[in-house]
Amino acid sequence: MNLTEQYQDLLKSYTDSSSQAEKEAILARIDEFVETNKDEFPEVLLATIQALKPRVDTLRVREILEPIIPIINLAYIAENYFHKSRSYFSQRINGAIVNGQPATFKPEEIKLLAEALQDISKKIAAVNFDGIINH
Repeated sequence: MNLTEQYQDLLKSYTDSSSQAEKEAILARIDEFVETNKDEFPEVLLATIQALKPRVDTLRVREILEPIIPIINLAYIAENYFHKSRSYFSQRINGAIVNGQPATFKPEEIKLLAEALQDISKKIAAVNFDGIINH
């Protein structure tokens, strides 16, 4: 196991710990790890941050969509724009664990999602009741 994996395991242990005493013990191990690996730690930290980027992007997508999720039909978007199942789409919006990793949107899928929402927005804007209202 390389240093980055060791550090990420320590972070996961901290996150998974339930008691304050356990958290403090893991923090002490993290401090020891950093002290022991001073020269390599900047690279370890950078690799850890880069590994978290897809998860952060997924959280940002979820945050951006949060106000409209109750309004839009996710199954429609999944099927008609992504040609995928609702569960595939939902897993990526929610960062569900799939094959041991959080499911994330690829950059091209985020672009497709933006285009889909713009297309839906145009379709809604094109709805016109003038002929019915003015009778």
